[in-house]
Amino acid sequence: MEEVKEYVPSEDALSLAKRLGLGMKDIVKLDQNENFLLPLEFMASELCQLSRFLDPRLYPLDEKTRLVDALTGYLDVSPDQIVIGNSSDEVLETVARVFLRGEGSAISIAPTFVMYRIITTNLGHRFIEVPLKEGFSLSVENLLGACEKSTRICFLCSPNNPTGNQFPLEQVRMLADRFDGLLVLDEAYVEFAPYSAVNLVKEYDNLIVLRTFSKAFGLAGLRIGYAAASPEIASALKKVQLPYSVNILSLEMAIRVLKRLDMVSAAIEKVKAERTRLIEAMKRIPGVVPYPSDSNFIFFRTSREARQVAEDLAQRAVLIRYYSSPGLENHLRVTVGTPEMNTRFFEALKEVSDA
Repeated sequence: MEEVKEYVPSEDALSLAKRLGLGMKDIVKLDQNENFLLPLEFMASELCQLSRFLDPRLYPLDEKTRLVDALTGYLDVSPDQIVIGNSSDEVLETVARVFLRGEGSAISIAPTFVMYRIITTNLGHRFIEVPLKEGFSLSVENLLGACEKSTRICFLCSPNNPTGNQFPLEQVRMLADRFDGLLVLDEAYVEFAPYSAVNLVKEYDNLIVLRTFSKAFGLAGLRIGYAAASPEIASALKKVQLPYSVNILSLEMAIRVLKRLDMVSAAIEKVKAERTRLIEAMKRIPGVVPYPSDSNFIFFRTSREARQVAEDLAQRAVLIRYYSSPGLENHLRVTVGTPEMNTRFFEALKEVSDA
């Protein structure tokens, strides 16, 4: 039996703070694509209010139904097309369990979100990777050409993690039209991008669109995600989900942030503005090349080995993500944070790039 794989994050902020003898507030945490532009005061206030009337002794009652109703308006799809999960990762794992049967295999691009490979292989199935073209662009022909007769699922992250670019809508349509299996479109970062393909679930019965509250909506710590699909696919996923998999607090907070789309939209615009500012600043550092981004992070390469750059930044209390797979040895990813966090990162990057 192949060894079971696990998701291994980079050094966490708490461990780094202890290693440097600092407090958590001293760490510039830009490694997990959280949204720091949403007001913490709002989140704290809502949690405080919820603590006054939520009864943690009870299982969830109508909270999931109310969240589905709220998402129906947000996505412009019907309630029977929505599946709620304990993070989009849980929904992703449910999709794989339902649709990867027997000798079925899955296919995706490279580089991309590592959980597609981990979930597929841990369930005992073959995972096929197709490298992106120059500039991290997508070749639909290469992806379809690498499919096997047993390929049941195609995972496509758009905007892609870690490269940050969104693939053209025409290519999503082409894949949905021509792929014989199920196309799983992961739109975790879509609120920061020019468009969404979620309305295509009304046209294609082989398309699932994954979404999350962890990024644009600032609920990473509460672990809640969802999927939109045809009523038939949504029903199949719900049948195998564990009962009460999403806790009552997460459901209520998701409902509340959806009621404040004005605040969320304002935070997204601030992220985009900071993203532009930071990319332009990074271009001025010798040896640093940032790539265009449609997400809330920036993928970039340096003239130095990525692991050493990340460690040098960590010594300056700045935490970002580095990559070490073949072809990406000099590549790193940084979350777009608050103006103060981004300035700290930029100044530190200037120092380590000259090292």
